[in-house]
Amino acid sequence: MKRQRRQGFTLIELLVVIAIIAILAAILFPVFAQAKAAAKKTVDLSNLKQNMLATLMYANDSDDFLPHTNFQEDYVFAARVLPYTKNKDIFRNPSVALKQGMVQHQKADNPDFSQPPGYMLPPNDPCVGLGTSVSGGINYYNDIYPAMDYRLNQNLFGYELAANGTDCRTSGRYGYYAPAGNTTSNGGSGTGVGGNGGVEGIGVGTTTYTSISKVVLWIDFPPAGVFWPGNVIPGFWGDKTGYWQDGDNVAHLDGHAKYYKATKLLPNMNGNGSLIYTDTWCGGEGQSCPANASWSGGAPHSEQNGKSYNWWGTNWASPDNQ
Repeated sequence: MKRQRRQGFTLIELLVVIAIIAILAAILFPVFAQAKAAAKKTVDLSNLKQNMLATLMYANDSDDFLPHTNFQEDYVFAARVLPYTKNKDIFRNPSVALKQGMVQHQKADNPDFSQPPGYMLPPNDPCVGLGTSVSGGINYYNDIYPAMDYRLNQNLFGYELAANGTDCRTSGRYGYYAPAGNTTSNGGSGTGVGGNGGVEGIGVGTTTYTSISKVVLWIDFPPAGVFWPGNVIPGFWGDKTGYWQDGDNVAHLDGHAKYYKATKLLPNMNGNGSLIYTDTWCGGEGQSCPANASWSGGAPHSEQNGKSYNWWGTNWASPDNQ
């Protein structure tokens, strides 16, 4: 009797099928990854817009003034806006894995700031006045302060060094605070105390708005890997030209949010993420500002000054960005 042969795949056929599946996976997985990143970027943009709208609601109840904050203490500003958002998640970038947020990462994990007093003020500090944290230390983000992945445009606020003995400056601790600007005509001013303070990168002066639709209040943080402390601690942020590879989401003072290429936001940056000029920032570490310096005048490299997002829509911007 003739034996019936059992049907099945040969080894060669199986290998061909596996090879086809591997090729398809190699083609499709990057597409899926790009789609996932695009979805997160869209959520991030939505969060920034909601964040900005909550900020405007606060200002509407405060005679158009923005919340008082502290210099480079963005979570203080966010905590004041939080009653209008009732949601801490809109201060988070969905692609950031750091539990404490990128802003607190700069403060808590940077050796310059990790030891007290540092720049991470407790919420019950006299200069803040937001209550007592039950978490304490580098965990301040855990209760009163929301974890932060967005940075305020500090250049809008100006800053002052509080006088000794005042609420914002007690013995042994500097108190840099940012006078609250409004949402319609002017940002902060900085007259300084004892030669300290002013408008960041400018010195003593007042920031006024020329177009609030251009003014940037919030931005993905860090906007680029070269941002401090990335310029002095290599690899602190990783290799980023912009947060979303080649650009960042921002929220404008009129309420709208938008994505921009990093080289548009920061024209002093090459496409590879390095700085074209390292001496553009008048008033930076080890530098002094010329008298009446401005981005369109006293600071070097006029082809770059005033074009950065920090100054869009203000009197310090280059004419094409006012």
